[in-house]
Amino acid sequence: MKGVSDRVMNMKLEIEGVMMNAYAPQDGFTMDEKDDFQTELDEVAETVSKVERVVIGKDINGYVGEGNRGDEVEFKCSNDWYAEQQGVNIYLSATASSGKTNCHIKLFALPGFLIHLSIESIDIEANDCVEDALIVYDSLMPIRSKVLYKICEPFNSSTMSFVSTGNVMYLSFKSTLGKEGFTGNFAAIPQERCGNILATQNALDYEGYIKSPYFPSFYPPKCNCTWGFQTPRTNLGIALKFYNYELKEKSLRGCDHGWWKINEKIYCGSYVDYQTIFYIASSKNEIEFQCSSKLSDPPFKAQYASYNINKPCPGDHFLCSTGLCIEISQHCNGVDDCNDESDEVFCSTPLKVCNSSNYQHPYFACNGIRDCEDGADETNCTMGCGSKSQGKSRIVGGANADDAEWPWQVSLHFSGTLYCGASVISKEWLLSAAHCFGTEKLSDPRPWLAYLGMRVQGNPKFFSEIRRIVVHEYYNSRSFDYDIALLQLKNTWPKSLNSVIQPICIPSIIQSVQSGDKCWVTGWGKKSEGDSESPSILQEAEVEIVSQTVCRMRVTLEVHYHVQRKMVESGF
Repeated sequence: MKGVSDRVMNMKLEIEGVMMNAYAPQDGFTMDEKDDFQTELDEVAETVSKVERVVIGKDINGYVGEGNRGDEVEFKCSNDWYAEQQGVNIYLSATASSGKTNCHIKLFALPGFLIHLSIESIDIEANDCVEDALIVYDSLMPIRSKVLYKICEPFNSSTMSFVSTGNVMYLSFKSTLGKEGFTGNFAAIPQERCGNILATQNALDYEGYIKSPYFPSFYPPKCNCTWGFQTPRTNLGIALKFYNYELKEKSLRGCDHGWWKINEKIYCGSYVDYQTIFYIASSKNEIEFQCSSKLSDPPFKAQYASYNINKPCPGDHFLCSTGLCIEISQHCNGVDDCNDESDEVFCSTPLKVCNSSNYQHPYFACNGIRDCEDGADETNCTMGCGSKSQGKSRIVGGANADDAEWPWQVSLHFSGTLYCGASVISKEWLLSAAHCFGTEKLSDPRPWLAYLGMRVQGNPKFFSEIRRIVVHEYYNSRSFDYDIALLQLKNTWPKSLNSVIQPICIPSIIQSVQSGDKCWVTGWGKKSEGDSESPSILQEAEVEIVSQTVCRMRVTLEVHYHVQRKMVESGF
């Protein structure tokens, strides 16, 4: 046998075009057991040469493989792996040269230790974990409630790592195409004590980090950390600068991505795609963090520093709701410099500038209105989309739409029933809402059908199955922040239907909407809350954009729902 490392043995067998890898840790086995292992491998190889269909079984970390002659070849494997020493990485691999792959791997660590799993590479088709997936369980059986994480597509990072809550883990790997597989390793690690007592200095610069448990690994669903902070003066508080995370006061709903208790006040954590700074206006602080996600969550870290409680930002800066400090010149400049648009609310109408050499404020740019005589404010805007036939005069409050009047409108049906809507954005992709796919059942693309070019339910010009559903990675099912998803069609419509199926326009990054602006909503939804049935004909209604202040008051009072900064609200 050829050694993969100082501690690993490697076996490779090819059965009907299927390459199988088996590895066993050298330590922990007696010489007699190793001899028996070698003898068994020799017997397997001899058996393979005599039969066309073979089932191979090995008690010591062995694969079970099945192969058939013909077009359909399925590779099955089953392994028990033991990490008998702390910190020793044991190599994992599952590959098949052709056909389907279906592997089930059990990982064990010594009692009192946890399992640290690292996935170094994975080669599968991206299809929402339906046919290709690596699923990690926090148990010895594939129990749905014990799923730690699902890897459904190749990842860009160099590695992904996970930590169990006990001394066992179960891996389920499946793929439909040959030459797919994954590589990685696992090890036994001790439980980590998370937290510390930290004292900051007088300097207002960032001094160190607090990190999620087992950083940079994904942290498990069960964990707890406690940090204590002390500043040198009573007028100094603690600032926590997060890179992909934010803290907000807990609402009536629970916390999906971290429960925080800071000086007896409760906050919820959530993932975002920008930096945030959380200020604690006290010189002595105790911060408790508890994991609260159903699955393993991505790692986070925050830099900490002292800050002046009376003056979080310098005098010539504006304090964003995200905690960032921006220059005062960036306030009300039409650009979202705070990442949550808090610097662009309560701003007066800007000065119109039509000199081509000067910067055009986004309020006027690409808004469909010719504000400048030379039309400079409407140049270099998105084109090649949004064209539709001209309909009749529309009735505010809801009316039947004309045929092909909204050629980007899509009707999404789940298991034969109208469930959600979507918009065409390209020949291959649709844009929809993430909350339509919020459960494991609904996130499976197989029961979904997309009907395009349809005015009357049941009479589409074209329909397609869904290949893939991509929900925004920061979607929050409680606040509905980042409520957006992409759907990939399996088939595209023919050119002959281009007059009735067209993509909708994606707004320019500098385009803004203001309170009082008009917009249109379309769909087959109920016309009012009291309606018992949905209309069969596509409906259209003109509504008015409502300010977030008005919307927040109305919605909070009626449904205890928090309006987020990145949302656009329309009339009731």
